[in-house]
Amino acid sequence: MKFYVKTKLSDNISETPEGFLLCRNVPLTHTGSLHYAKGEHPFEDADEVTIKRDAKELFSPSTMASFEGKDITIQHPDEFVAPDNYQELTNGVMFNIRKSKTNLEVEGEICEVLMCDFLIKTTEAIDMVKNGEREVSLGYEADWELISEDEGRHSNIRGNHCALVQAGRAGKHCAINDHKKEKTIMGLKEMNEKFTKLFGKSVDEAMKAKEDEAKDAEAIEAKKAKDAEEAEAKKKEDEAKDAEEEEKAKKSKDEGDVESRLAKLEMMLEKLLSKMSGEDEECDEESEEIVADEDEDEDEEESEDSMEGMEGQDEESEEDDKKSKAKDSVMSRAEILAPGISKSKDMVKEALKKAYATADGKKVIDSLTNGKGISKLTKETEVVVFNAAAEALKAKRVGEFASQKILTIDSFPTLGKGSVSAEDINKKNKEHYGIK
Repeated sequence: MKFYVKTKLSDNISETPEGFLLCRNVPLTHTGSLHYAKGEHPFEDADEVTIKRDAKELFSPSTMASFEGKDITIQHPDEFVAPDNYQELTNGVMFNIRKSKTNLEVEGEICEVLMCDFLIKTTEAIDMVKNGEREVSLGYEADWELISEDEGRHSNIRGNHCALVQAGRAGKHCAINDHKKEKTIMGLKEMNEKFTKLFGKSVDEAMKAKEDEAKDAEAIEAKKAKDAEEAEAKKKEDEAKDAEEEEKAKKSKDEGDVESRLAKLEMMLEKLLSKMSGEDEECDEESEEIVADEDEDEDEEESEDSMEGMEGQDEESEEDDKKSKAKDSVMSRAEILAPGISKSKDMVKEALKKAYATADGKKVIDSLTNGKGISKLTKETEVVVFNAAAEALKAKRVGEFASQKILTIDSFPTLGKGSVSAEDINKKNKEHYGIK
């Protein structure tokens, strides 16, 4: 079975991207003799019993298959692993049960080895292995048979689990290895002595040094990852600050434009109120002059009075062009006062009337006429109120837009329960703008 691993900690131990430990070539048990003290075996009349297991029984298809996929525990549980206690006992799984190609020398006896691979998943079990607690001990059911006074044998072996222990019955040979085994038959003591002679330190010391080296490498990689993460967070923070400053500058500019427009409207309003109260007896040309003051920023003619003032120009084509611009300006302002209005001869009066029927329009027009409404406006003051009201509403809407944050979604918001039709949308628009 193939696994994807992130880090190879040693020849037989690797780490997956999730942090699980993959331990290859773990010796589980061996043929030959295992010793059981009184109370550890079922024979009441016997003291210590030596159980001999032969290869035929240990490597039978049934025995090997019974250990495939079984659980890894920490120490032997009081009860065998079962569905009702599985979640609290399991720390991993063993798989790829097989006979080792290499034999071991145990107490002067050449033994064949049952081997497998581990996938260890819990933090506690992973720490045990990394800290050197690596011996294993099988938990299984078997038939016991006493063949002499102090010797017996196992048959019908059926696996249940494999425990991580400090000292297993099968000895130090049956443990999670982090080094390659010698190809020749060699005892653990002999192998350790040879290793010390060659490299000046024992196998355990060498393995510990290698583990320390791996831990140092992991620490360096973790620091690099942390530094990169902090740099990315700093970059995002700086980008957010720049975006915020840009938004503030844009908002400040928009508010400045609105304040400039409102200042001009206030000047126009003072002149209009002065004219309506009889304090200023200026002629129609003054009304046109007030409109012209606003037109300097817009670069276009805006009222019917300016259209009349165009008559008498030397060039007929230039006169037509100016009249067209003036009409467009009047139509544009009429749309601001009464969205959807149609062109007509009395469009100025009609736009004022429709605007006055709305709450925003009435408020603006009453402020311009000192609460006198539109019924008593003369033709010249009607033009001034028309232009001033359109500019005031435009400035108000720009200001509202500049100061609000708009939530954008990818679906059209419903106006009530169920789906929204085009008729519903048109109805809401007419109600908002006072269109009949």
